[in-house]
Amino acid sequence: GTEDIPSWEYGRRDLKRARELLAEAGYPGGRGLPEFVLETSDNGDWEKSLAELLAQSWGRIGVRVQLRLQTYPELKKRASEGLPEIAINYWQSDYPDPDNFFMMLLRSSWPARGKTADAPNLGFYFNKNYEKLYQLSQALPNGKKRGTVFRDMITLIQEDCPWVFLGHQRQLALVQKGIHGVHSRSRFAFSHAAVWKEARKRRR
Repeated sequence: GTEDIPSWEYGRRDLKRARELLAEAGYPGGRGLPEFVLETSDNGDWEKSLAELLAQSWGRIGVRVQLRLQTYPELKKRASEGLPEIAINYWQSDYPDPDNFFMMLLRSSWPARGKTADAPNLGFYFNKNYEKLYQLSQALPNGKKRGTVFRDMITLIQEDCPWVFLGHQRQLALVQKGIHGVHSRSRFAFSHAAVWKEARKRRR
């Protein structure tokens, strides 16, 4: 149940606390901070809207952000080389297990220079304790003990904040009446072999 999910301390909108933290870091009102560059793809209005929302939100506490739109291949190439200061990226679950998201922050998921293979850890995040917890989670069956390890991993992620969590998209698919076997949660893991159409009896 949701009672087992740790509260997201950094997910609340609190401008007062944000300004306090910025001042504690030595940049009251954003003074002394350089202008950051936020990179995202120009695939559509969704990406641009998210980038603009971030820039406006940070601007309210004095953090200046410049937007840079580019093609997705360009963004991915720059990210694989560790060039962006801040970048927007997406991930859609390939299989229904938390592991599909936790593996994104492993050292082994760092992009390799010159490689085009999918490498989700574009922020080059690394935490030894996180790596140990992940390996422990791999050795445990689904259940309470594994869930406890996941909660500890979430605590580390919240503290280190390698990502700014912007949202959770949902996709809706319309399925014609009589079509059965459409159970996949991801269009990338869609099984055509499982889909079938109910035969209709013709009336004479």
